[in-house]
Amino acid sequence: MRSLTDLLLAAVLDRGAAEDLAKVKAKRSDVVPTSLAAAVVDAAAKCLTAIALSYSPDRAAGAVASTLNILLAAYKAASEWDPSTVGACRRRLSINQQLSKLVIRPSSDIAKELAVAVILSAEDEVIVRRSLQKKMTSHIMQNQCDMRYVSFLILTVISEETKSGYYYLRALLQQVGDHLRSKQRSSGATLSSPEALTCFLEYTIPFLVFFMAHHTFYSSEQENHFVAYQRVWHLLFEELFRHGTQCASFLVELLARIKQSDEVLYKELHAARLLCDLGSRVMQECLGQRQISAEALKRYPGRVLLPNFFVPSTSAAEALSTIFLDAKVHIFSHVPFRAPTAATSSEGGVAGEKAASLRRAAGTEDVEDEANPELTAQAEVDLPPLLRQRVDTALGAFIGAMTKEEIVKLRWPEVKRRIMEMMAGGEDNADSDNEEENADEEEVMGYAKEQLRRLYERAPPQ
Repeated sequence: MRSLTDLLLAAVLDRGAAEDLAKVKAKRSDVVPTSLAAAVVDAAAKCLTAIALSYSPDRAAGAVASTLNILLAAYKAASEWDPSTVGACRRRLSINQQLSKLVIRPSSDIAKELAVAVILSAEDEVIVRRSLQKKMTSHIMQNQCDMRYVSFLILTVISEETKSGYYYLRALLQQVGDHLRSKQRSSGATLSSPEALTCFLEYTIPFLVFFMAHHTFYSSEQENHFVAYQRVWHLLFEELFRHGTQCASFLVELLARIKQSDEVLYKELHAARLLCDLGSRVMQECLGQRQISAEALKRYPGRVLLPNFFVPSTSAAEALSTIFLDAKVHIFSHVPFRAPTAATSSEGGVAGEKAASLRRAAGTEDVEDEANPELTAQAEVDLPPLLRQRVDTALGAFIGAMTKEEIVKLRWPEVKRRIMEMMAGGEDNADSDNEEENADEEEVMGYAKEQLRRLYERAPPQ
């Protein structure tokens, strides 16, 4: 094991191959070519994982914990690379796939699993993320995975900042959901059965709450309306309500039970309770778009199971009655997306540039485009959330699938007219109507120009 570990870490840091230093091409489905050092990383990581999983059940826990430490150290070493190079992506993919394999079996060390959850959900590069999501879905379909493991897959939506990426992951989760429903029927399990932890998607919630509460992105999410975290809730509720809202009463009870509990390791923190409030609010938005049966509104009568890192609290009643979520946080009725980071190229045109995961989570950067005055960066416009959402919806509907070439040809007066028409034709909403009356038209159009620029950045060239 020692020699394999040394070989792995040496290969992770080896930058001798020219092909490792090349930038990843966005449209490729694989991060080819593979250097000798990258192949050694892949082989060593697989070998270490295979050895750890070969131990008998009574010795496997220690071997898995040791191998997790080795792979986490290798991941940290790989972070010294430029993250968008072929070499960095190859190394992260090899390490992440083995991390995802090692945590299939539940562990008593929730802190280690939290570290893995953060790494798997913070992957910037689409090529790496897609491969990892497919591999994790395969593990779920072929192994006896609990809902803790399914929560790892769901959490990867944190980094899905485009609709195409979200839809890709949603399709995978639908496969998982259908697989789990089949297991429910064949086992006869109910939400109150011990077997529920292996076949009811609802039981991903305690793990999602815990992992998001202690994620390295928590602080930046708190400053930005929890955009990515709301995406997690939307993805989960879309799948849970895909065949009806019968589970709504159970979800209400589950979130309430978590909110009334203390965390074993972090008793003084209220982040988990705040995330229960956030989940409840997003669920209300999702239910508001569906027909709700009378059964779904009744209080759930059965037993609710919680993992052992949540324990009964002495202040349960007070916690349940307290609202921990800031009233200023905007709750999105549809899946929210954040514009990707961009930078200005040396020629003055717009050039997309991925930042590291932790930097990118903090927000977006301004860009400039000298070729088109309407796409030039504006100062951040502070519009009310509901008004921003209406502008985003109107502009998104108008731009649709336009290419960069088509967007550049648009005349601003025509864009402005179409936005105003679409907003005027939207659904009646007293709050947003008041916001529109109080908002300055110049500010609204300034915000619209910002969003047009960002849509341009994400659009295909032609």
